[in-house]
Amino acid sequence: MDSVREYKLWETNIGQDKYKFFSNVDELFQYIQENQALFSYKIKNNYNIGNYEEDMLESIASRDNVNLIYVDYDHPIALSNDIIFSTYISKEFFQIHRKKFEEYELEKLKKAINEKSPFIYFTNITFNDELLDFIVNSNIGNSVITCREVDDNFVITEEQRKILKDHHIEFHASYRFKDFEQVSTNIIIGNYTFEELKTLHRVLINLPIEKSIIDNFVYINDNATIIFDGYERDKYDLNPNRNEIKYFNDIVKIMNQLSNHNKTYNIEIEVTNRQILEKSNLLKSIPSNVNITVVYERQKYDIETYIKEEKKKEKLVSDIKNSNLSPFEKCLACYNIAKKFKPYKENDDEKEKSRYLKYILQDDNEYIVCLGFSNLLKAILDRIGIPNQVIGVDVDISYDGGFSLEDKSLDMAGHARNLIKIDDDKYGIHGYYLADSTWDNSMVNDLYTNALLTFEQKKGSKRLERLDNNDLILDFSSKEDFIKKINYYLKREMNDQLHYKKSKQEAILYGYKEIYNKIINMLYYTNPLKYNRFYGIYEKYFKDRNIKLNDLEPIAYKFLDEYAEYVLPLSNNKVDFDKLLSAVVVVKKEVEKQSEEEIKEWLEVVKIRNQRQQERSFPYDYKINDNIQGMSIDIDEKNKK
Repeated sequence: MDSVREYKLWETNIGQDKYKFFSNVDELFQYIQENQALFSYKIKNNYNIGNYEEDMLESIASRDNVNLIYVDYDHPIALSNDIIFSTYISKEFFQIHRKKFEEYELEKLKKAINEKSPFIYFTNITFNDELLDFIVNSNIGNSVITCREVDDNFVITEEQRKILKDHHIEFHASYRFKDFEQVSTNIIIGNYTFEELKTLHRVLINLPIEKSIIDNFVYINDNATIIFDGYERDKYDLNPNRNEIKYFNDIVKIMNQLSNHNKTYNIEIEVTNRQILEKSNLLKSIPSNVNITVVYERQKYDIETYIKEEKKKEKLVSDIKNSNLSPFEKCLACYNIAKKFKPYKENDDEKEKSRYLKYILQDDNEYIVCLGFSNLLKAILDRIGIPNQVIGVDVDISYDGGFSLEDKSLDMAGHARNLIKIDDDKYGIHGYYLADSTWDNSMVNDLYTNALLTFEQKKGSKRLERLDNNDLILDFSSKEDFIKKINYYLKREMNDQLHYKKSKQEAILYGYKEIYNKIINMLYYTNPLKYNRFYGIYEKYFKDRNIKLNDLEPIAYKFLDEYAEYVLPLSNNKVDFDKLLSAVVVVKKEVEKQSEEEIKEWLEVVKIRNQRQQERSFPYDYKINDNIQGMSIDIDEKNKK
């Protein structure tokens, strides 16, 4: 190994170019103040090969096999104006003038604190309990304070740590010979700082949170709304509503702790399943110092309004819940409530008032449209345990002003109805059905034309409907029909993705994943047990972003084959109208308490009016095996025969 060469910093090109040398401490501080020079210093005299490398100079010395002397008796201070290099001070010189350095550090620190500097640096020679009290009492806010070690063996005591944490100060310790340490932080809750919590009006908090964090809620602005989030309450979860149950239960725990605070809180919770909220006991656990706002269907409720609405819905179905009706009969009883709730009427100025439960259940609100009918039917079906979901469709309303065969352009309008899953052994009814209480809405006639439609029956409607996802995943007459429609869906999705310049394999992968999502979404609402099974087996594959087509394709085939076995026996099982009426008769007796005479009179009228409505609403005779389908039949000619 070559002998070690020795260089003095003030004799090198680096030293002459980059450093200014001082032997008088007063001259040093005067120069710093006049030139606003960077003053970040280290107490050491020289660098020896083999020592820990702290900066660029030492790296150079190590590389060149050099013993670099930074300072000596005649050159005790080497100050750099270049931020790359440090300022070096002789250890002996520093000890002699330590008080002077401490005074300078303290003055610099106080100035930075008073100016609310975002980044504050000082050295450990000034850090003590007295200085810590000054920092705490200065209400420093969002500044980041870094204490740099100059003297060796710098240690922050546990008591000092506790004070820093209790006062939420962003405090870091930068050591020479060990890793940087974040001692404390001004983050109070989540990503919010002390200063932010004093001014923000909406505070989003991800659940779950530690119990100790809840004590920090006292720093939240009195007028702020606390919004809890953090659990995926979407449709793709192994146990339906599991996350929502935990969401509500965690909020109950938080409220229990907040009840001990001498402060009022405003909390907003999001609800997707109102029955789960009721089961969670949250509504019975609200302390007096907490105001709860419930968000449901994008509408906000104060707690009194929400509970009042729940009581209204319960009153609507209480007789049904307390009856011995079969599932099919209960479904029709709910359908009766929805279709005759009030006449169809739009509110053009405030459309939400005709669509959402918050408004349509109000006694003084006269408005309701298709989404309102569907939301109402879903709400009461949910309360009696009939699986269903609100679905949207596009229908052609171009002939609504009067039916004719003259050429007209399509006028597609959005429409809402319910998809219902019925399992009733009493009537032998098992299947998926479309319930459209809007189209049976009449305050004069008791209509059931659209009470339980199959997808095949829907094709006979005078209103043409755009093919949607529900048709593609629920409308089948055979395994061959299933395969054709699934292939159509996959090709459609694939072509859409190719349009976005995806590769063919990426496009096919996307198609498989999309059809899985559509099916699993529908099952979430209509068959939780089947949903759980499919989710548990297949979710990990269809949600794997890195899975290859060769790996997913056989899994997709297996999933679709299993789904076909499930759905084919449930698809297009038409309910005979006489069977439907016989079930309604039971409802009339059990729920509406009508007499035999009243029911007999009702039957005579309802059969005639429903037949007329059927002929007007479904003028087409759809035959599944015909090459040409959906041809119009002359009703009069048909009746003559």
